[in-house]
Amino acid sequence: MLLGTGWDDTDWPEGRAPTATELDRASYGGVVYLARTDVHSAVASSALLAACPEARSAAGFVGDGLVRQQAHHLVRRAAYAAVTPAQRRAAQTAALDRAARLGIACVHECGGPDIGGEPDFLALLALEHGVERIGYWGELDGVERARELGAVGAGGDLTRAHEAELRDRFVELRVVDRGERVEHLRLQAHTISSTSRASSRDAGSSTGTGRRSSSGTSMP
Repeated sequence: MLLGTGWDDTDWPEGRAPTATELDRASYGGVVYLARTDVHSAVASSALLAACPEARSAAGFVGDGLVRQQAHHLVRRAAYAAVTPAQRRAAQTAALDRAARLGIACVHECGGPDIGGEPDFLALLALEHGVERIGYWGELDGVERARELGAVGAGGDLTRAHEAELRDRFVELRVVDRGERVEHLRLQAHTISSTSRASSRDAGSSTGTGRRSSSGTSMP
């Protein structure tokens, strides 16, 4: 299994995502999962798609290995299921070691049921390491679950407008469809009572090309 992330088709001459055919050729038919830089879509090799046939009929299956939405969730779960606890621990330790070498003393982790899952989130927070970790849990109506998991807040990703459930309108939004990136996103800050359906949420602001931003609600 080969897991990777970070590709950005908007910076490539072809202006498109990799294909399953290309992954198959490069990996000699291996099982490959490559997430885009915003991790809202990915490309899967033919071997990985064969291990997750239900993805082909799910919403967001584009074809030739490119998956988004529910199809992406299904493929990602299948890919991560192949990672053993020891491998996950080694990868998490390597990431924190790298942060320490760069002089970063504290990192934020935004987990979620369709991101890395609860085992991944809990393992990272429990890992013995000198770099401090602050966890946010990104799940709709998941404030209580976030508390149970030891997260400091309920958070979410605002780089895709349809994934931000806000009770106020967007002030300004320009989306570049090709490459699925938000070119400019500015949201009006809005907070809802903690007893409401969404508890409390803050809408932040983000500018950039393909970069991720998070909005979180701290919990007492």
